[in-house]
Amino acid sequence: MRSLESTTRAVGGRRGFTLVELLVVVLIIGILVGILLVAVTHASSGVQAKAMQANVSSIARAVRQFEQTFGSPPPLVQDGLQADNGGAMTVDAAVLDRAGDLSAGTPVMVAPGNDRVRLVVTYNPAYGENRRLLEGLSQGGVTAPTPAQLAERYDPEDHEQAWRLANQRYSKYALGIYLAGAMPASVDGVDGPGMVRPNPDGTFDGVTAESAGEFETVGHSTSRERFEPFFDTERRSARLTREYFDLDEYRENAGDAGLAVADPTAQTDWRHAAITDTNGKAYRYYRWEPLSSAYGIATDATVQLNIPWVLLDDEALHKLKDDPNAAAEIDLTNGDTKLRSARWAVVGAGPDGVFGTEPIETLRDRLNLQGGKLDDWEVRAKAKADNAVEVGS
Repeated sequence: MRSLESTTRAVGGRRGFTLVELLVVVLIIGILVGILLVAVTHASSGVQAKAMQANVSSIARAVRQFEQTFGSPPPLVQDGLQADNGGAMTVDAAVLDRAGDLSAGTPVMVAPGNDRVRLVVTYNPAYGENRRLLEGLSQGGVTAPTPAQLAERYDPEDHEQAWRLANQRYSKYALGIYLAGAMPASVDGVDGPGMVRPNPDGTFDGVTAESAGEFETVGHSTSRERFEPFFDTERRSARLTREYFDLDEYRENAGDAGLAVADPTAQTDWRHAAITDTNGKAYRYYRWEPLSSAYGIATDATVQLNIPWVLLDDEALHKLKDDPNAAAEIDLTNGDTKLRSARWAVVGAGPDGVFGTEPIETLRDRLNLQGGKLDDWEVRAKAKADNAVEVGS
């Protein structure tokens, strides 16, 4: 028979986990789950980024198809510029003819159904003041700025007004209007998706309207030449949002990260159709022109190309901020010859939902970078890193 002592030893040997061992096991499982979640999130973000880049490429193809069909890329619609009255998505109310005053370079289209007329202003590079906008310059100037003077526009923190003028030469609504045919018949002559032939000034061929007071509300076109949308918005990763408004963008264009809007849904004059990504963020269509042809100067410096900031190399931009007097020697494109010859671009915000052009407070909040470990330019570079981009000339 076994002794009492041996029996006691045998029973004592069959002990369970100690509390420390159990905690170690839970910690290991937690670490493994965390690693798995990071991997899954990274993979999901990668898939989303690829889908957004594919959409940008498709939109760019539609821009090229539009240009092949009509002889010029889609007009730039004014919705990326700050209006004097505090609204970021519109211009002041005015009563203008449908074609506007072409001698003044202000052709407009008027969308119906608003108690305050909603203008969509298109820009023709052949007109001097419009071209200056595409060059990122103030209206009415007569002399070409030096490279050092141009450097100011690439410093969003220190030169807010110059920054906004030069870097908000973009439109969301141009993509909805000219690629998706999303305007009502009173504007584009077609009741439903599609449009009639657009004129060089951005208006549509043969469209007439019946006036209701001062506002045009019903229209039709004498043209039989109808064009279907150039871009398919019936896809999961890119859709047409009919009443688009983005508070972050409103704050960006106003240069005020704390700007509040009591009821964005009531502000119909801010809202137009836009092509949006899976985050509900609108794709942007940028247009610009270099200084050389306007002033008869050689484009010796990339800063003279007037390429929007969102497309440029971050390290070079940081060098430019540190030494504006070296602007003529700094290559803002980092050797990208395709970008150097480009005149337009389609840009998506990417999986993080920001372009990098927003107020720095907005970017730190959206990217969880409030701690200040990164400089402002590094935060902007991080925000730009996942942007989906395609350029064209």
